[in-house]
Amino acid sequence: MMRVVALCLMVATSALAQQPPKVHVWDVPQALDAVDVPGRVEAGGLPVAIHAVRSKQTVDQLLQHFRTEFTKKGLFLPPPEHLTLRTTLSQVTGLDPDTFIAYTVFLQPNADGTTTALITETFLAERRAPGEVDFAPVMPGARGVIQSRTEGLRMVSYRAPATEEEAWAFHRAVFAEAAYKETAPGVFEHDGTALRVVIQPLSKQEVAVSVMEGAAARQPVEDPLGEDEPSP
Repeated sequence: MMRVVALCLMVATSALAQQPPKVHVWDVPQALDAVDVPGRVEAGGLPVAIHAVRSKQTVDQLLQHFRTEFTKKGLFLPPPEHLTLRTTLSQVTGLDPDTFIAYTVFLQPNADGTTTALITETFLAERRAPGEVDFAPVMPGARGVIQSRTEGLRMVSYRAPATEEEAWAFHRAVFAEAAYKETAPGVFEHDGTALRVVIQPLSKQEVAVSVMEGAAARQPVEDPLGEDEPSP
């Protein structure tokens, strides 16, 4: 049985490589405006396309709408406990078994009563093996390393067994050895390259680390509370 499944996957992947897969375009009822992120974002070795549409409908109405549309198109809807990406937002995911494209819709309620639908397309057949992080240092013992990239921006995020002070000391020491200068709290620059380090304590002995490279690294980052990211 496993050999048959593997053979089917090989045939499907080969067919997808010969011609671009057909991407479903989803209608958003009572749409007010829309924004497309140009190109694709790469996350965890997978290319992802992102669209945002604001609608007059509520979260519950849109959730039911997309569940119905996904089912009509023959998509497989996994149960919520099987989803690897969990957020506080309501979401629905559907997998197209013919093209190996996973469609996920995240629904964000807005203060004005509208709802923003974030529609993503993840191209599972185009997965690339994640390579080593070559633009930023990664702390020893790092877990859950995720790299993402889009036009003009690269980012790596992970968790590490360290205190916040130890994490900052590590990055400042490594960047100093590479001739980087800290031009602003958490921003390190050298020869026209800028990297921003964001460190958030998860517990007394674990931190979440994000390092971004690109022009956006020079822009200040705000935390969810609206305060600038502190740098000890």
